[in-house]
Amino acid sequence: ETLRGLGALDNELIPTESGRQLARIPLHPRMGHLVLRAARLGHTALGCRLAALLEEKDVLRGMRVGADVRLRLDALDGRGEHAGGITRGALHGVQQRVDQLLRIVGRMGVEGQEDSRWQWPPPVSEEDAVGLLLAYAYPDRVAQRRERGGTKAAFLLSCGRGVQFPSSAADPLALQEYLVVADVGGGGTQARGMRGGGQGASGSVRNDMIMLAAPVNAAQLEAHLTASGAVTTEERVFWAAGQKAVLARQVTLLGSLVLREVPLEDPSAEEVAQCLKTVLSQPGALERMLPWTPKLRSWRQRVLWIQSQPGAPALPDLSDEGLLQTFDQWLAPVLDGVRSAAQLKQLRNLDGLIKSQLTWEEQLSVKVWAPESATLPTGREARIDYSSKEGPPFVEARLQELFGAAEGPSIADGRIALQLRLMSPANRPLATTTDLGSFWKEGYLQVKKEMAGKYPKHAWPEDPLDAIPTAYGSRDPSKRNGSTGNQSPESRKEQSGKGKGKGKGKGKRRR
Repeated sequence: ETLRGLGALDNELIPTESGRQLARIPLHPRMGHLVLRAARLGHTALGCRLAALLEEKDVLRGMRVGADVRLRLDALDGRGEHAGGITRGALHGVQQRVDQLLRIVGRMGVEGQEDSRWQWPPPVSEEDAVGLLLAYAYPDRVAQRRERGGTKAAFLLSCGRGVQFPSSAADPLALQEYLVVADVGGGGTQARGMRGGGQGASGSVRNDMIMLAAPVNAAQLEAHLTASGAVTTEERVFWAAGQKAVLARQVTLLGSLVLREVPLEDPSAEEVAQCLKTVLSQPGALERMLPWTPKLRSWRQRVLWIQSQPGAPALPDLSDEGLLQTFDQWLAPVLDGVRSAAQLKQLRNLDGLIKSQLTWEEQLSVKVWAPESATLPTGREARIDYSSKEGPPFVEARLQELFGAAEGPSIADGRIALQLRLMSPANRPLATTTDLGSFWKEGYLQVKKEMAGKYPKHAWPEDPLDAIPTAYGSRDPSKRNGSTGNQSPESRKEQSGKGKGKGKGKGKRRR
């Protein structure tokens, strides 16, 4: 993988011309690639010095020196305050290696020679070339600053790994926007000698410390590594959670690093729709982000309930998963121009879009199997709630509304009895049953005993099956709907006869 990244092997793993040239240079492929690129950029001597320097242990080891590679190059040339810190043996060894590499590259005749595969950008100065040459050798170790405050910044490598400077160091390189890291974590004596503070709590040297690096200009980095194929450009369409909208960007990438991005004004409708689909695929997002009405939500619950019943007619899957599977058929076509959560909430005719998943015949079967409401003995249409996951669908009704009924309403074409949630005159729960006849026989008397004193103005007949249902529950419901409350049919007839015999005068009003 490293050789392919350096251009030494093609996609079929066959050595390229550059790979054959690398084989002639007695260096690690990364360093050999650095030397070849330096020669083609007109910086052969710099490339050879840099490669020879990186081959050796740090020539300034033991000195409290920053991580900047350029400080070592200056010391090799006898410049800077650290020039006297290099031992004579180390200096002699590096110079011998530089001379050897210069002779080899000279015989190869590659200096100033352009690679036919690449369009080379303009040349750079020797100072800027240090970071660029390291980037050619270590395209996976280009580091982008992640924190912008202080000198202890963290960096993200193009390979996706996070690195930082040792905690005890106040390295000027920490202020740079981009670096190329030649040595991460150092190793053994070198890391400890160079930094002194690069150890973890256990005493072992941490492997996320920046030990050797050089700054690199972002524009030059992009230009040169684009030419070599390491920098790529792609279009991204994504959901921005902060803006609650779909955004589009043209992004310039070096591995895991975003070097540059510019807005795209006109992303394709297909990409936007797929981005919205991804957002709506999050748990609960389909219900939360689309303009469901209570009536449509209830209708979908009816369909989903039917699908859970054995022997029920087959219907399209309107669960979140089912709707997302058919997203391209029912929702994507109407999303042209829709990019934000606010625009999703303004979608028109969601009712029609959802119901269009069912044929006319299937919609009729929903009405038969899962009606919207049930007719109570009073004639009132009570809404059926299909949302319960722990029992059958249910209706809520005042107990008095069910007088005279031996059984409650049913659904699923008469196959399933509804659960009745019987309420007090104050609409507080009294009892729950799916067998109204058994409730009248076994549960009603206890409810009556507890409630008759609490609600004395409401009807609590001895025989609820022989009482007329009332939506109001008063003892004299005849004033409302003709019911005579607690009285038996015989008593009602007798009282009716007495009333007729009293003449035309009105009785005294009860206070």
